[in-house]
Amino acid sequence: MCDGYKHNKGVSIATNSFSVSDNELLINALNTKFGFSCWMVSDHGQPSIFIPKSDLKNLKNLIVPHMHKTLLYKIHL
Repeated sequence: MCDGYKHNKGVSIATNSFSVSDNELLINALNTKFGFSCWMVSDHGQPSIFIPKSDLKNLKNLIVPHMHKTLLYKIHL
C-alpha cells in the first residue's frame, strides 16, 4: 500500500523497478482497460506512472473494494 504518492494534482505509482517498456505496457493496459489517461514520468531518473486528477475518482472506485479499511486514510477517505 505504499507504492504510490501524491504528485502535483494527481498520483504517481512507484514503478521505478520496472523497465521503461514494462511501464509502457502497464500504462497501455490502464488506459485501454480502465479508460485512464496516464503517462510515464521520471522519478529521480527512473520511470513511474502518473495518473492525473481527472482519473482519481475512477481509480478510487477500482481500488477501495480491495483495500483494508485501516488503510483508506492513504487515499484520503
